[in-house]
Parts: sequence; structure tokens; C-alpha cells
Amino acid sequence: TTSLGGTNNAGTIFRLIPPCTYLLSTGPVTVASSGGSGTFGINSTVVSPDATNCAWTATNTVAWIAITSASSGEGDGTISYSVAANPDGMTRVGAITIADQTFAVDQMGATVVAFSFNKKAMTTNVTTTCTIAFDLVASNTGVTNSSAFSVLLWPQQGSSFNPGTGSSSQTEKVNGLLENKSEAVKVKDVFIGDQAGTFIFLTDTNQNVLGSVEVPAP
Repeated sequence: TTSLGGTNNAGTIFRLIPPCTYLLSTGPVTVASSGGSGTFGINSTVVSPDATNCAWTATNTVAWIAITSASSGEGDGTISYSVAANPDGMTRVGAITIADQTFAVDQMGATVVAFSFNKKAMTTNVTTTCTIAFDLVASNTGVTNSSAFSVLLWPQQGSSFNPGTGSSSQTEKVNGLLENKSEAVKVKDVFIGDQAGTFIFLTDTNQNVLGSVEVPAP
């Protein structure tokens, strides 16, 4: 709406029609730590009768994703990309943006960190509360050292993970791990849970499940 013009100089309303709409042919992808390549398509539709073509430009948001095809075009098109090997220990996230769309790329880390629950103290489950005390053991079974990272513990879950159920997560920090080395993180918590089938889930900071443990029945 303009501030002037129109009847009584009160302003004029204009309707803005975007010339094109865009849609990607596929959603996010996950790539191995060793890297890889792939393609995805972009489909465009002319909306405004005044538009004669639908131009687009693809841009990588991180240096480890390279666009190996033409990075711009008109109308429908195909974008090819390659992902470099990930030398770090944890998953990393990048993307290719094109028009108003985002093609997300998740890449696994070079370090394989396995987790286990090693109970060091009595875990009790009474009528209304459950007390847990154990060591969360992180083991580096990969080929590179890992950097420090954080994981999330989600108590009071059912048999499947649901971040919207039960108690809020608690963050546990794990120091950097050398190859073939382990670290134990002491965990203690009290939460409501009075039946078998109550689980504690372990996830990364993106809420990908890494492991779980069931607390005992009352």
C-alpha cells in the first residue's frame, strides 16, 4: 500500500504476484563420512502472466559441499554436488540453497563413538520415583581422534523415543577421545517412573537416538 495516491490521496493497494514458484525433487540426504556425490532436481512454475522464464541460482552454504554442475539456470534443472570426506568426529550439517528452497546435507563423522550404560550404583524404582546412577561409557572405535562433544539424556520415556514426552533432557559433555579409547561419564537423576517399560534414551544434540536403557520394575 502506498502512502499517497488513489481516492482522496489515501493511498493505493497493489497486489504483488511472484513470477515463479520452485520445488525440489527430493528432501534432505545423509552422506557417509568418506564423502560422496549426488543430484537433485528443481522444478519451476510460472505464476505471473508477465513472467517469461524462471531463473534460479544454487549456492553452497559450507566449503565441504561443492556444486559440480551449472550453478544457475532457467526453468526446470538438475543440480549435481559432491561432499568431501569428514575428518572430524561428529556429524556435520550443510546445505545448498536454490531460489527459495534449501537442500540439506547431513554428513556422518569419521569417528565412530559407541555408547553403553555401565551401572555403578543401585538403580531403584519405587512407587512414584525412579533413582538412577550409572556410568555412560563412550568408546571411540573409529580411525581418528574425536573432538569434545555433548549428548542428551532423556529420562521417563516409553519404549520409543519421543522428545515431547517425559522429563526434559539433560546435557552430558564428553571429552575428546583418542582412537580405541573410552571415557565414563557419571550420571545421576531422579524422575517419576514406577513401572517396567520406562526407558532413558541417549541422543545427539540433533535428537538422533544413540542408545537406551530400561530402568527396573518397582
